[in-house]
Amino acid sequence: MADIEFGTEFPELNLLTIEETIVDGQFIQHVMVDENVIATRKHGSSMWTQTAQIFTSLPDGSPKSYFLKISAGILGFGMAEGEYESIAAIHKVKPEFCPKPHGWGTFKSNPYLHFLFTDFVEMKENVPEKDTFTTKLAECHHASMGLSPMDNTWTDTWEECYKNNIVRMLQLEAEARGSSEELNELTKPLLQKVIPRLLRPLETSLNYLKPCFLHGDLWHRNTATELSTGKPITFDASAFWGHNEYEVRTMRTAGGQFDRSYLNSYYQKCPLRSRLRTPKIASLFMPCKKSYIVSKQSLLMELEIRRSRIHDPALYSMNDRYRTLLIEQMRLLVERFPNGYEEPKTKI
Repeated sequence: MADIEFGTEFPELNLLTIEETIVDGQFIQHVMVDENVIATRKHGSSMWTQTAQIFTSLPDGSPKSYFLKISAGILGFGMAEGEYESIAAIHKVKPEFCPKPHGWGTFKSNPYLHFLFTDFVEMKENVPEKDTFTTKLAECHHASMGLSPMDNTWTDTWEECYKNNIVRMLQLEAEARGSSEELNELTKPLLQKVIPRLLRPLETSLNYLKPCFLHGDLWHRNTATELSTGKPITFDASAFWGHNEYEVRTMRTAGGQFDRSYLNSYYQKCPLRSRLRTPKIASLFMPCKKSYIVSKQSLLMELEIRRSRIHDPALYSMNDRYRTLLIEQMRLLVERFPNGYEEPKTKI
């Protein structure tokens, strides 16, 4: 069995060989005791972890492969736990939409390192076929609506959930890059005016928003096509319960390969809840001079992107461009909705 040196990109991961990994007591308990590990190899690439494929044979001689992901430190512990719980929940709702999870934990031989352990799935690195993928996604969202939450961060409204999320992301951004006077000035109106203005109407009067289970990071590089079945599959989930429109907005990241036709296909399976005619708001986000029928959710998608805009400067703290873009887009929303939820001038 050949050793695999972890930590090419991150030296702190170069603390445990793959051979040591396999015999580690905390890890091996997640492998069936009657399976024989016959080979391992490094597989794929990841910015924050090291990954490998583990080949085993069952008692009848048939082959079985597993996927191993190793992360380091306190953040790595949360990554392993969070991804395991995410894909476990997705697998419960839609088993074919993600690899089957088997476990996660910390190595006894090195408490600094943590692991995630799932079935290995051979994939084609291409964007899944549009209709099949959006059908599976809509089915996953519909099937999970109304189920009990799986964590202790549940809130009574999507507005409160989203606001808590934004506050936390802004804290991480400040920790990574230092405090910003401009961001601090924009944060208060964003939380007190903009978010209530756009999210509260979804759950006011006769409106009621049913939360569904979201993948949480559904851009095209976290999707693929399973080789053996030709079906779409997802991975690297960072899941939570929320508004399905959040998921759709994440699909439309800059440089992503989910074009407008994927959104249209999804909306055929999971229609928008309401529409309104509002040329001024349409022109704010769309480079077109015509009057459009614009959904309230299309405005919300512009709000949803702010989370990823906060996430980027927190992760890539050496690149000033991400913070500049965050400030510009936060200012755009604050200037567009200065009066908050109760002001009649900003009714939509």
